[in-house]
Amino acid sequence: MSLADQRTNPLQLVNALSLRYQGPFDARPEDGVGLCFSWIKLSRSYRHNQAALNQAEGIDDYRDPRHHPQPDLQYWYRPGGLKTTQDAWVTGLKTTVTF
Repeated sequence: MSLADQRTNPLQLVNALSLRYQGPFDARPEDGVGLCFSWIKLSRSYRHNQAALNQAEGIDDYRDPRHHPQPDLQYWYRPGGLKTTQDAWVTGLKTTVTF
């Protein structure tokens, strides 16, 4: 958790909770699976300033989706910096939900 002075910082409050389970597979005890939730509250000064900027620019509706999935694909060359470790493709999915 992080708190900041909302008069000088755009982020007033940041909370994060994460869980990690080590060794979900017997054959790969060093692997892990994780899940994280975060919540960010913007400062009042920042929100008012952004609203004024949006009004000056004539922006009144963003039409942003409330749910935004973001796929991830990575190629790891020599994971861990070892020649003996096979290269690997890693896939992931990040999801942002806005309330």
